[in-house]
Amino acid sequence: MMSQEEFGNQIFEAILEVESETELPAPPSHSSSLRSDVASKDNSQTAVVSIKGMTCHACVNNIQDTVRARPGIHSCTVSLEKAEGVVGFNPSLWTAAKVAEAIDDMGFEATVKNAEVGKDSLQPSTARRKAVISIKGMVCHACVNNIQDTVSQRPGVHSVVVSLEKEEGVFIFDPSVLSDDQVVDAVDDMGFEAKLIKSEG
Repeated sequence: MMSQEEFGNQIFEAILEVESETELPAPPSHSSSLRSDVASKDNSQTAVVSIKGMTCHACVNNIQDTVRARPGIHSCTVSLEKAEGVVGFNPSLWTAAKVAEAIDDMGFEATVKNAEVGKDSLQPSTARRKAVISIKGMVCHACVNNIQDTVSQRPGVHSVVVSLEKEEGVFIFDPSVLSDDQVVDAVDDMGFEAKLIKSEG
C-alpha cells in the first residue's frame, strides 16, 4: 500500500509535469504600434505659422501644450521673439490651414507663412480652389495692383485677378494651405472691405 508521503510526491511530480507542458501566452507585441507611430511621423508635413497676440512665455507654453495634445500633431515649437510657431503634423489628419485655425481659435491671430512636405510624405497638394471676393474701397488701379501683388505672394496662392470696375477679385489657391476666410482676411487686412461671394473647388 502507498504511503501518504509517496502519494504526495506523485501528486507534486504530476503538477510539475503539467506546468512544464503548458505554454505561457507570449507577451503582447508593441512592434506594430511602434511601426505605426514611426510611419505616421515619417509621413509628416511642417508648417510655419505666424502668431500675433502672444505677450509672454505663458502664451508660448499654452499654445505648445494645447497643440501637441491634438491627435496627428508630431511637434510644436513656438517662438515669442519671432512671433511664430513651427508645427509638424500628419497631413492625412491636418492641413497647414487647419493648424493655423486651431491656434487662431485659442484667441491668437494665426496665419500660415509656409508649409513644407516631409521627405516620406505625400506629394504637395495639387488641389485648386477658386474664391470670388467682393472688394470695396478701391479707388484706382494702384489699389488693384497692390492687392494682386500682396496677396499673390502669400504661400498657397496661385493667382489673383482683381477688377476695379466689378469691385471684386478672383483668387486661385491651395485649400490645404489657405481657407476662404484667410484669403478674405488677407484683403481685409490691407484696409479694404472684403467679403466672400462664392467659392468652388
